[in-house]
Amino acid sequence: MNLKQDGLLLGLVLLMGLALLGCKQAKDNEAMDLAVTVAPTIAPDAQEAKGSGDESTQLDEKETVDADMKADLVLHKPTAQDIVNDIIIGWNLGNSLDSYSNNVTGLDTETCWGNPRITKELIDMVKGAGFNAIRVPVTWYNHMDGKNKIDDAWMNRVEEVVNYVLDNDMYCIINVHHDTGEKGWLRASSKNLEQNKEKFKSIWEQIADRFGDYPDKLLFESFNEILDDKNNWTNPGAEALDITNELNQLFVDTVRTSGKNNDTRCLIVNTYCAGAGRDIVKGFTLPKDTVKDKLIVSAHIYQPYHFTSETSPITTTWGVGKTTLESYINNMYTYFVGKGIPAIVGEFGAVDKNNRNERQSWLRYYVDTCSNYGIKCFWWDNGNEYKIFNRKTMQIAEPELIDIMLTEAKGGDYVLDRTLYGDADGNGTVNDEDLLWLQKYLKGEIDKVDNCDMNKDGVIDALDEELLANQLERAANLCANPNNWSSWVNSGNGAAAQMSHIDNGVQITATNSGKNSWDVQMSYTKLILEEGASYKISFNYSGSPAQSMPFHIMQDYGEYKTYFSHTLDYKEELQRYEGVFTMTKATDKSARITFDCGASKLNAPYSVTIENLVIVKLK
Repeated sequence: MNLKQDGLLLGLVLLMGLALLGCKQAKDNEAMDLAVTVAPTIAPDAQEAKGSGDESTQLDEKETVDADMKADLVLHKPTAQDIVNDIIIGWNLGNSLDSYSNNVTGLDTETCWGNPRITKELIDMVKGAGFNAIRVPVTWYNHMDGKNKIDDAWMNRVEEVVNYVLDNDMYCIINVHHDTGEKGWLRASSKNLEQNKEKFKSIWEQIADRFGDYPDKLLFESFNEILDDKNNWTNPGAEALDITNELNQLFVDTVRTSGKNNDTRCLIVNTYCAGAGRDIVKGFTLPKDTVKDKLIVSAHIYQPYHFTSETSPITTTWGVGKTTLESYINNMYTYFVGKGIPAIVGEFGAVDKNNRNERQSWLRYYVDTCSNYGIKCFWWDNGNEYKIFNRKTMQIAEPELIDIMLTEAKGGDYVLDRTLYGDADGNGTVNDEDLLWLQKYLKGEIDKVDNCDMNKDGVIDALDEELLANQLERAANLCANPNNWSSWVNSGNGAAAQMSHIDNGVQITATNSGKNSWDVQMSYTKLILEEGASYKISFNYSGSPAQSMPFHIMQDYGEYKTYFSHTLDYKEELQRYEGVFTMTKATDKSARITFDCGASKLNAPYSVTIENLVIVKLK
């Protein structure tokens, strides 16, 4: 070759080299658009140590840092913190897919605790109310065969409900729920882990495979309230804490190795018993992960316990337990959020004990405090005493509570309205005298009335008169709120039934009556019965086929003491009951009227209907 040819060849080689370099840079830039690599942080004391000690120590530390850099985690969006930041307020779809019974199998378990089958209409209603995240508790063991395979029909049903949530552009959490807990097969003990490790792993392998291609808005949660072999809710031993950590690690490892979108899916891990006590959160270890900032810690805080729980009906104020509530929320911040670990309260709530004002002030403080700490909350709704949505009537049961949650979660300051609407004469009560007072004002006979803008439109007019009259009519009937109806079906004794709402009443249809009269019940709850007072009770009733069943006025807690009973002879034709009951026991602020619809002697299938239930205090 001559010099000219040599020059041309050299130029061609240089051009090819530049082209290859440009391609590499373009690919590098493209990768940077998809992920941001985060360098490892070396603590100051570790940096000091690197400058001292012998050479071998320095080499060991260098190798450790090099290994950390090689295994350094890539930051994928959205991070766990991004997701927590985006969640406004969450809702639990409790006592549905997590329900279980030894006498009910297959897809029927979804309704065996008394809630109707989940529909997209229900999820649409929750979305429309302002919630943007739903936790869907799921129990799996009763849908698995001897080889730990989950039944296809059950997995399909879970997926159908997940799709209801995601189709609404909401975050969805699925978990392993009543597989843990006081009756669960999975325990925080070494012996139990040895026996059930593969079963737990198999559940998550199958869930991860089915939902592997789902988007980031689907989150997996390791388990629910895991307990040791002694069902310890407080003061767990070191072993229980260690096994909880080990199970969380197994969960993370199993999901990550499943591939697909699970490589970077955000995961939720729970503390022992989902507790937030100091010893429990101190004993928690965040699992190691293969991707950066993709783990959220969850705990459940029902505090003050006696105020929030249905087991203590006489505790209707919460101020005494405020310190405990504050300490639990503060623990979540100190041990997690303050250390850069996003956290949520996966369950919280307080039952209605005819204590509206206290419940509202508690909720306002609770959500406001958590929001200030960057902790998002999920209301526990079991379709019964904790319900804020009535799944049977498809109506919002607690609009004020929802308004408080949304306002405080968004950083607002909800103003608690303590106006006693209808108290026209300002004496602290609302009765027929107030209606007369309002009517006089509207006729121009008096110049002023208080608290009578019933619809809050700024004007007191005939519409407010109508609203007050309706309010007094409803107040006279202690059973005027359809949201206070509930049902009990003891599937453990083989009972199978479903309650539905009809115009001015309820109906229960049973395919199996169980063993005892109380194995199937319809109850109107939240009655306040005053000692020495008499009450007129009236309702229409029918049943098919004709058979006899009792009803009771009784406690709705504790020993469920009965104050009054009467047996009804049901027929297909509508009948009328009227009677008077006098409360001879101490005042009960949490009573109920219960219609027993069970017993082995009954002919099933059958139905029972109660209409126009009225209980009026006699003057």
